[in-house]
Amino acid sequence: MGKRRKVNTEARAVRLASAAKPSQADSDVPLPDLGPLKPTPVYNTYCRFAAERQAVFFRRLERRPPPWTHDPVLRVHKFTNAYRASDRVSQYLIRNVIYRQDLPAAPAEVVFRMAAILSLQQQRTVANDYTVRFENRHYQLDKPIYPGERGGKVVIEVRLDGGMAIRFGEYYLKYHEIIPGSAAPGGSAPQTPRSLTPAGPTPGAAAEGPTAAQEAEPPGVQPTGGRSGRTSAEPYPPDGAPEDTKKGPDRPAADHPWRRGFRAKRKD
Repeated sequence: MGKRRKVNTEARAVRLASAAKPSQADSDVPLPDLGPLKPTPVYNTYCRFAAERQAVFFRRLERRPPPWTHDPVLRVHKFTNAYRASDRVSQYLIRNVIYRQDLPAAPAEVVFRMAAILSLQQQRTVANDYTVRFENRHYQLDKPIYPGERGGKVVIEVRLDGGMAIRFGEYYLKYHEIIPGSAAPGGSAPQTPRSLTPAGPTPGAAAEGPTAAQEAEPPGVQPTGGRSGRTSAEPYPPDGAPEDTKKGPDRPAADHPWRRGFRAKRKD
Protein backbone atom coordinates (compact mmCIF):
# COMPACT_ATOMS: atom_id res chain seq x y z
CA MET A 1 0.00 0.00 0.00
CA GLY A 2 2.82 2.37 0.90
CA LYS A 3 4.72 1.55 -2.31
CA ARG A 4 1.64 2.25 -4.47
CA ARG A 5 1.08 5.62 -2.77
CA LYS A 6 4.74 6.54 -3.38
CA VAL A 7 4.44 5.68 -7.10
CA ASN A 8 1.25 7.77 -7.43
CA THR A 9 2.94 10.75 -5.76
CA GLU A 10 5.97 10.56 -8.09
CA ALA A 11 3.75 10.32 -11.18
CA ARG A 12 1.76 13.35 -10.07
CA ALA A 13 4.98 15.35 -9.54
CA VAL A 14 6.14 14.44 -13.06
CA ARG A 15 2.82 15.59 -14.56
CA LEU A 16 2.97 18.91 -12.72
CA ALA A 17 6.57 19.50 -13.80
CA SER A 18 5.77 18.78 -17.43
CA ALA A 19 2.75 21.11 -17.33
CA ALA A 20 4.86 23.93 -15.89
CA LYS A 21 7.40 23.76 -18.72
CA PRO A 22 6.58 26.02 -21.69
CA SER A 23 5.69 24.19 -24.84
CA GLN A 24 7.58 24.55 -28.10
CA ALA A 25 4.77 26.65 -29.57
CA ASP A 26 4.87 29.08 -26.64
CA SER A 27 8.65 29.47 -26.79
CA ASP A 28 8.49 30.54 -30.44
CA VAL A 29 6.25 33.56 -29.66
CA PRO A 30 8.44 36.69 -29.39
CA LEU A 31 8.00 38.95 -26.39
CA PRO A 32 6.71 42.49 -27.01
CA ASP A 33 9.29 45.25 -27.11
CA LEU A 34 8.95 47.15 -23.80
CA GLY A 35 11.33 49.94 -24.55
CA PRO A 36 11.66 53.13 -22.52
CA LEU A 37 8.31 54.76 -21.69
CA LYS A 38 7.48 57.81 -23.74
CA PRO A 39 5.48 60.44 -21.85
CA THR A 40 2.39 61.72 -23.64
CA PRO A 41 0.47 64.97 -23.09
CA VAL A 42 -2.19 63.06 -21.15
CA TYR A 43 0.46 61.52 -18.89
CA ASN A 44 2.02 64.91 -18.15
CA THR A 45 -1.39 66.48 -17.45
CA TYR A 46 -2.35 63.71 -15.01
CA CYS A 47 0.94 63.91 -13.13
CA ARG A 48 0.72 67.68 -12.76
CA PHE A 49 -2.90 67.40 -11.59
CA ALA A 50 -2.06 64.72 -8.97
CA ALA A 51 0.94 66.69 -7.68
CA GLU A 52 -1.01 69.96 -7.40
CA ARG A 53 -3.95 68.27 -5.67
CA GLN A 54 -1.57 66.78 -3.12
CA ALA A 55 -0.01 70.21 -2.60
CA VAL A 56 -3.47 71.70 -1.99
CA PHE A 57 -4.08 69.02 0.65
CA PHE A 58 -0.92 69.91 2.56
CA ARG A 59 -1.61 73.67 2.33
CA ARG A 60 -5.06 73.17 3.83
CA LEU A 61 -3.57 70.88 6.47
CA GLU A 62 -1.17 73.68 7.46
CA ARG A 63 -4.14 76.06 7.90
CA ARG A 64 -2.99 78.42 5.18
CA PRO A 65 -5.51 81.01 3.97
CA PRO A 66 -7.08 80.51 0.52
CA PRO A 67 -6.53 80.40 -2.34
CA TRP A 68 -4.54 77.20 -2.02
CA THR A 69 -3.77 76.92 -5.74
CA HIS A 70 -3.62 78.99 -8.89
CA ASP A 71 -4.98 76.16 -11.04
CA PRO A 72 -8.38 77.36 -12.36
CA VAL A 73 -9.83 73.84 -12.40
CA LEU A 74 -8.83 72.95 -8.81
CA ARG A 75 -10.01 76.33 -7.52
CA VAL A 76 -13.54 75.98 -8.95
CA HIS A 77 -14.38 72.27 -8.94
CA LYS A 78 -14.36 69.69 -6.13
CA PHE A 79 -12.45 66.42 -6.34
CA THR A 80 -11.99 63.39 -4.17
CA ASN A 81 -9.57 63.58 -1.28
CA ALA A 82 -5.93 62.75 -1.76
CA TYR A 83 -6.30 59.98 0.87
CA ARG A 84 -9.23 57.60 1.22
CA ALA A 85 -9.26 58.04 4.99
CA SER A 86 -9.84 61.80 4.63
CA ASP A 87 -13.46 61.62 3.47
CA ARG A 88 -16.32 62.19 5.87
CA VAL A 89 -17.52 58.60 6.13
CA SER A 90 -14.03 57.28 6.89
CA GLN A 91 -13.45 60.01 9.46
CA TYR A 92 -16.74 59.14 11.17
CA LEU A 93 -15.78 55.46 11.25
CA ILE A 94 -12.35 56.27 12.69
CA ARG A 95 -13.56 58.64 15.40
CA ASN A 96 -16.97 57.25 16.42
CA VAL A 97 -16.91 53.55 15.51
CA ILE A 98 -13.44 52.02 15.38
CA TYR A 99 -11.39 53.88 17.99
CA ARG A 100 -14.02 55.03 20.48
CA GLN A 101 -12.70 54.70 24.01
CA ASP A 102 -16.05 53.70 25.57
CA LEU A 103 -16.63 50.76 23.18
CA PRO A 104 -15.03 47.29 23.23
CA ALA A 105 -11.78 47.14 21.27
CA ALA A 106 -11.94 43.43 20.40
CA PRO A 107 -11.53 42.83 16.64
CA ALA A 108 -14.88 41.01 16.40
CA GLU A 109 -16.66 43.91 18.09
CA VAL A 110 -15.01 46.46 15.79
CA VAL A 111 -15.96 44.50 12.65
CA PHE A 112 -19.53 44.15 13.91
CA ARG A 113 -19.83 47.91 14.51
CA MET A 114 -18.44 48.69 11.06
CA ALA A 115 -20.92 46.30 9.43
CA ALA A 116 -23.75 47.97 11.34
CA ILE A 117 -22.79 51.52 10.39
CA LEU A 118 -22.36 50.60 6.70
CA SER A 119 -25.73 48.81 6.47
CA LEU A 120 -29.01 50.01 4.99
CA GLN A 121 -31.28 50.96 7.89
CA GLN A 122 -35.07 51.27 8.00
CA GLN A 123 -37.38 51.90 10.93
CA ARG A 124 -40.38 49.73 11.78
CA THR A 125 -43.01 49.60 14.57
CA VAL A 126 -43.37 46.51 16.78
CA ALA A 127 -46.92 45.11 16.81
CA ASN A 128 -48.77 44.09 19.98
CA ASP A 129 -47.84 40.43 19.39
CA TYR A 130 -44.12 41.38 19.11
CA THR A 131 -43.95 40.95 15.35
CA VAL A 132 -42.27 43.15 12.76
CA ARG A 133 -43.08 43.34 9.07
CA PHE A 134 -40.31 44.07 6.57
CA GLU A 135 -40.39 43.58 2.79
CA ASN A 136 -43.61 41.52 2.93
CA ARG A 137 -42.12 39.17 5.53
CA HIS A 138 -43.05 38.83 9.19
CA TYR A 139 -40.53 38.30 11.97
CA GLN A 140 -41.28 37.23 15.54
CA LEU A 141 -39.15 38.92 18.19
CA ASP A 142 -37.88 36.43 20.75
CA LYS A 143 -36.98 36.84 24.40
CA PRO A 144 -35.62 38.73 26.24
CA ILE A 145 -38.22 41.49 26.02
CA TYR A 146 -37.11 45.01 26.88
CA PRO A 147 -39.31 47.75 28.39
CA GLY A 148 -41.07 49.75 25.72
CA GLU A 149 -40.41 47.19 23.01
CA ARG A 150 -44.09 46.49 22.26
CA GLY A 151 -45.38 49.35 20.16
CA GLY A 152 -41.90 50.87 20.03
CA LYS A 153 -39.62 51.62 17.11
CA VAL A 154 -36.92 49.22 15.93
CA VAL A 155 -34.24 49.68 13.29
CA ILE A 156 -33.75 46.94 10.71
CA GLU A 157 -30.18 46.81 9.42
CA VAL A 158 -29.55 45.11 6.08
CA ARG A 159 -25.84 44.30 5.91
CA LEU A 160 -23.61 44.32 2.84
CA ASP A 161 -23.40 40.52 2.90
CA GLY A 162 -27.20 40.17 2.78
CA GLY A 163 -27.62 39.50 6.50
CA MET A 164 -30.15 41.32 8.66
CA ALA A 165 -30.23 42.53 12.25
CA ILE A 166 -33.00 44.16 14.31
CA ARG A 167 -31.94 46.80 16.84
CA PHE A 168 -34.06 48.32 19.61
CA GLY A 169 -32.17 51.27 21.01
CA GLU A 170 -28.78 49.88 21.97
CA TYR A 171 -29.95 46.25 22.06
CA TYR A 172 -29.86 43.79 19.17
CA LEU A 173 -32.93 41.56 19.31
CA LYS A 174 -33.24 37.86 18.62
CA TYR A 175 -35.87 36.98 16.02
CA HIS A 176 -37.06 34.31 13.64
CA GLU A 177 -39.10 34.51 10.46
CA ILE A 178 -42.75 33.50 10.57
CA ILE A 179 -43.68 31.23 7.68
CA PRO A 180 -47.46 31.17 7.09
CA GLY A 181 -48.90 27.70 7.60
CA SER A 182 -45.97 26.34 9.61
CA ALA A 183 -46.59 24.75 12.98
CA ALA A 184 -45.72 26.86 15.99
CA PRO A 185 -43.16 25.34 18.38
CA GLY A 186 -44.86 23.75 21.36
CA GLY A 187 -48.33 24.80 20.25
CA SER A 188 -48.40 27.75 22.66
CA ALA A 189 -47.54 30.62 20.32
CA PRO A 190 -49.83 31.62 17.43
CA GLN A 191 -49.07 30.16 14.04
CA THR A 192 -49.10 33.53 12.31
CA PRO A 193 -49.30 37.12 13.52
CA ARG A 194 -52.71 38.65 13.98
CA SER A 195 -52.32 40.64 10.79
CA LEU A 196 -52.31 37.39 8.76
CA THR A 197 -55.21 35.10 8.02
CA PRO A 198 -54.75 31.78 9.86
CA ALA A 199 -53.71 29.12 7.38
CA GLY A 200 -55.12 26.19 9.38
CA PRO A 201 -56.42 24.98 12.72
CA THR A 202 -54.52 25.34 15.93
CA PRO A 203 -51.76 22.71 16.17
CA GLY A 204 -52.98 19.67 18.04
CA ALA A 205 -56.68 20.42 17.53
CA ALA A 206 -56.98 17.89 14.71
CA ALA A 207 -55.48 15.17 16.86
CA GLU A 208 -58.06 15.62 19.61
CA GLY A 209 -61.28 13.62 19.40
CA PRO A 210 -64.80 15.11 19.15
CA THR A 211 -66.24 16.73 22.24
CA ALA A 212 -69.09 15.27 24.29
CA ALA A 213 -71.60 17.73 22.83
CA GLN A 214 -70.61 16.72 19.31
CA GLU A 215 -70.99 13.02 20.12
CA ALA A 216 -74.43 13.53 21.70
CA GLU A 217 -75.86 15.41 18.72
CA PRO A 218 -77.04 13.08 15.94
CA PRO A 219 -75.35 13.70 12.61
CA GLY A 220 -77.25 14.81 9.57
CA VAL A 221 -80.15 16.62 11.23
CA GLN A 222 -82.83 17.36 8.65
CA PRO A 223 -84.46 20.82 8.48
CA THR A 224 -87.78 20.81 10.36
CA GLY A 225 -90.43 23.49 10.30
CA GLY A 226 -88.44 25.94 8.22
CA ARG A 227 -85.29 25.64 10.34
CA SER A 228 -81.89 25.71 8.74
CA GLY A 229 -80.84 22.29 9.96
CA ARG A 230 -77.60 23.56 11.51
CA THR A 231 -78.96 22.64 14.98
CA SER A 232 -81.31 19.96 16.23
CA ALA A 233 -84.97 20.77 15.58
CA GLU A 234 -86.83 21.74 18.77
CA PRO A 235 -90.54 22.57 19.10
CA TYR A 236 -91.45 26.20 19.73
CA PRO A 237 -92.63 26.98 22.22
CA PRO A 238 -91.15 24.09 24.18
CA ASP A 239 -93.52 21.47 25.54
CA GLY A 240 -95.31 22.66 28.64
CA ALA A 241 -94.21 26.29 28.27
CA PRO A 242 -96.84 29.03 27.97
CA GLU A 243 -97.24 30.80 24.68
CA ASP A 244 -95.58 34.11 24.13
CA THR A 245 -97.97 36.87 25.23
CA LYS A 246 -95.72 39.76 24.44
CA LYS A 247 -97.70 42.65 22.91
CA GLY A 248 -96.65 44.53 19.85
CA PRO A 249 -96.51 48.30 19.51
CA ASP A 250 -99.47 50.20 20.98
CA ARG A 251 -101.91 51.58 18.40
CA PRO A 252 -105.01 53.67 19.06
CA ALA A 253 -108.37 51.94 18.66
CA ALA A 254 -110.59 52.54 15.63
CA ASP A 255 -112.95 54.83 17.61
CA HIS A 256 -110.15 56.71 19.32
CA PRO A 257 -110.54 60.52 19.27
CA TRP A 258 -107.19 60.82 17.49
CA ARG A 259 -108.65 59.08 14.43
CA ARG A 260 -111.78 61.32 14.14
CA GLY A 261 -109.99 64.17 12.40
CA PHE A 262 -108.36 61.77 9.96
CA ARG A 263 -111.72 60.18 9.06
CA ALA A 264 -113.39 63.55 8.61
CA LYS A 265 -110.74 64.60 6.14
CA ARG A 266 -111.19 61.40 4.15
CA LYS A 267 -114.96 61.95 3.88
CA ASP A 268 -114.47 65.45 2.60
